[in-house]
Amino acid sequence: MHFKVRSKGGHFAPLEGAVRQMPEALTIQVDMSMKILVFTVGWTEMMGDFEFINTSHERGWSMRFAKEPNWTLPPTVGFLLKAPLHRPFQGEGIPVRFSISDTPGSQTLLNRRGTLVVQESGILRFLNRLSGTAVGDFLGPSEREANRFNADAFRALRQDVAAILQ
Repeated sequence: MHFKVRSKGGHFAPLEGAVRQMPEALTIQVDMSMKILVFTVGWTEMMGDFEFINTSHERGWSMRFAKEPNWTLPPTVGFLLKAPLHRPFQGEGIPVRFSISDTPGSQTLLNRRGTLVVQESGILRFLNRLSGTAVGDFLGPSEREANRFNADAFRALRQDVAAILQ
């Protein structure tokens, strides 16, 4: 994953132009592709609404994707998956939320939540097994790297809090 951000004084700033306060709501674009066997699978231009969560007890990001992207699929798969590919973007779309919240007198929680509604089909089950195999081959090293990243992030948070309390 690649995130391109700009900040000033601990707050996000626009990527281009003069540094100014970010608006409360933004549009986010997500592109993703991967190679599975001989096929390239993914999407481009998945557009969504992006909002900052900034309350007295929670900080984070909230996103909602309600526009179907442009799909990159093997030739026959796109034809067979028309209805299942439309379904997640209907109605409320795909909500995704990342945040850190605290409750006075209790522990601080790192939250992540996403919901994806799908329309079940035989070809979708086949693709799920295929992607599960590809992702399974990748997970071992990836999980170790993610665990190292999380440990580093929490270590840095602990040091930040210790510096504030001194």
